[in-house]
Amino acid sequence: MFDNVPPNLPVEPANQTPPPPPPTPSGNQPKPIVVGQPKKEPEDIFSDINVGGDDIQTAPSSQDIYSAPKKSALPLAAVIVVAIIVLGGIAFAVWYFLLRQESVPAPASNTTQTTQPAPVQQQPEIVEQPPVTANEVTTVPPAGTNIPLPEQTEQPTTTENMPAEASTEPAVPPPPAAVITEGVDSDSDGLTDVEEALLGTNPQLADTDGDGYSDGSEVMNLYSPLAANQPLSADPSFSPATWEAKSPLNSYTWTFLRPKAWLLNGESVMQAVLSTDTSARFVFSLATKADIPPGATFKTKSGLDAVRTEDRLTTYVYSGDAVIAVTYDPNGAATYEYRTLYDELVNSLHLQ
Repeated sequence: MFDNVPPNLPVEPANQTPPPPPPTPSGNQPKPIVVGQPKKEPEDIFSDINVGGDDIQTAPSSQDIYSAPKKSALPLAAVIVVAIIVLGGIAFAVWYFLLRQESVPAPASNTTQTTQPAPVQQQPEIVEQPPVTANEVTTVPPAGTNIPLPEQTEQPTTTENMPAEASTEPAVPPPPAAVITEGVDSDSDGLTDVEEALLGTNPQLADTDGDGYSDGSEVMNLYSPLAANQPLSADPSFSPATWEAKSPLNSYTWTFLRPKAWLLNGESVMQAVLSTDTSARFVFSLATKADIPPGATFKTKSGLDAVRTEDRLTTYVYSGDAVIAVTYDPNGAATYEYRTLYDELVNSLHLQ
């Protein structure tokens, strides 16, 4: 029955050797499998054992001959995750115990730190209400009204507001004020002996011209003490003086009678000085109505209004907005020698 085999069937070549298997990972070449050869005697299974005892090599199995073992990636990923967690924990511990401690300022030593007083909290002012009587109605502020806090009056203790230590040196008393006395008037006529020598009157006779009026009264009222019923302007001992006073807004011309021996010096347009034959002097100054002190007003012999200070050493004479101040300045003199001539100057003032 096998004699009728078709001639085109493939015929397996006899004694054909199969291709060698791929090399194994261990690098050992497998032994070739011989097909169609007579069976040999069993090989010694201990022939491949290292006699030295260091390494024991086993023959690869048929599975190792045809495929390499595959390693799983899961253990490697787990190791990486654990390593990240461990490193993160180490970094957090370093920051918390080292870097964070350096960022917090350390307290200063007790030997160098100055103890600052605790701030005093301002307490709201307690307003005490007086007792309410039967006929009195007390107004209570509504709830929620803001009551202003009292201002802090306590000042910190410093060297500036500390009381000064008492000096052990004795205090030097101020120099006593100079006492100025009135000039000597030998005949009691109102003119001092110095004035009588200046005007040429008799210091031992109260009424030099014999007209029934004392020499001092005649001079103060602008009459000559040397001739009866003669105005002072005609007396040879006197002459008129003119002072042109100028202010930034106005200018005024003042005239008066002065002893011929006295000179008028205009130190400035707003002030003039009448010097005498002694250290005393008379100062004429421009003033305003605001400078006029309170006091009794009187009329000068020329009809102008005037107010005198309490010490009777300055007289304000004014007419409208024009105000002049006449001051008797002893200027170091020990006596008032020109009281009557001072009144004469004030009474003879005219505003042109």
